[in-house]
Amino acid sequence: MLPSTDSNRIEIFISYSHKDEPLLERLLAHLSGLQRAGVITVWHGRDISAGEDWRKEIDKYLATAQVVLLLVSADFIASDYCYGVEFERAMARYDREEARVISILLGPCDWENTPLKRLQVLPRGAAPITEWPNREKAFASVTKDIRQVVERLRHTDVGDRPGGPKGIGEVDSVPGVKYTLALVLTIAMIALVAGFIGYYKPQSPDAGVPQASPSATPPSTAVAKPSASVSPHALKIAITEFPPYNPVGGPDSIGHIAGTVEGSRREEYCIVIFSYTNLWYLQPSTAESKTAIDPNGSWRAEIKTGPKYAVLLVPRNYQPPNKTSTNPTRLDGVVLFMEIEGKNVLRIRQNRNAVTSATENVNTNP
Repeated sequence: MLPSTDSNRIEIFISYSHKDEPLLERLLAHLSGLQRAGVITVWHGRDISAGEDWRKEIDKYLATAQVVLLLVSADFIASDYCYGVEFERAMARYDREEARVISILLGPCDWENTPLKRLQVLPRGAAPITEWPNREKAFASVTKDIRQVVERLRHTDVGDRPGGPKGIGEVDSVPGVKYTLALVLTIAMIALVAGFIGYYKPQSPDAGVPQASPSATPPSTAVAKPSASVSPHALKIAITEFPPYNPVGGPDSIGHIAGTVEGSRREEYCIVIFSYTNLWYLQPSTAESKTAIDPNGSWRAEIKTGPKYAVLLVPRNYQPPNKTSTNPTRLDGVVLFMEIEGKNVLRIRQNRNAVTSATENVNTNP
């Protein structure tokens, strides 16, 4: 069973094949310093007491851990339960941003052709631990990176942590209230759109972009309007130069990111980039933080590095916040976004309800 923990201790769940228990033992030995310091608690299948329902115990701890470590090997991938159940449930929580999931590569295997390639891989450089000349150095390197991840989580507000508890009175603690509030907000948005519908009319029969009516002045705050297609200008975004993966980040860690934008009227848009450490920070952190798109569709920016990045396509007059605890892909007014970790694109999505006319003012500052 897990020992009792305070709110600043990070819970770690380890998924592994029983054939890799000797390597699990060495990892646990290296993590023991973090446990003794009260930084983490660790749970794995061997902690199940005799007579307990092992499936229920695994489900319980896998559902609440803030960090999930996958001990990846050929036996792990071959295991129906490790790969087919624990890994899939961990990835579901990862996609909902409820947990950090990290692959620890124990031995050579074909992990790069599986969904495991989406995850951060340790040791750095993806060299399997069993192929290191000194395995203890490999485990020490892995432990150092895990320490950086958990220390960053410990300095994040509890309610904002992956899998962290909600604050007292937050609506997520009562599912019925959550859905009721969502319904009320939806109705309010429909009412706002209906109230301003008279301000707009089509530019031409085939334009498909709302324009200001000459008989009225459009409001200064953007109002999201439904779109019949995913993107009115067939916009596409791609990354051609990935920034370095840096689990710590910091003011002195500089890198570059570059990409392209395709689609008609792309000159109406610009790129906004956020780098994540303990919060999402706008990049570059200069007076002009928005990145222009060149006439040929390319763009490039110097940024401060981190473990994750968000690349947003927005109208040129978009005003992004300097920092946010909310994933910036959820900000209002974003037309297209990509979320990146290392050299892996985690998500790319177009916002069907985004404001896409550069003639409107978009401001997301709190």
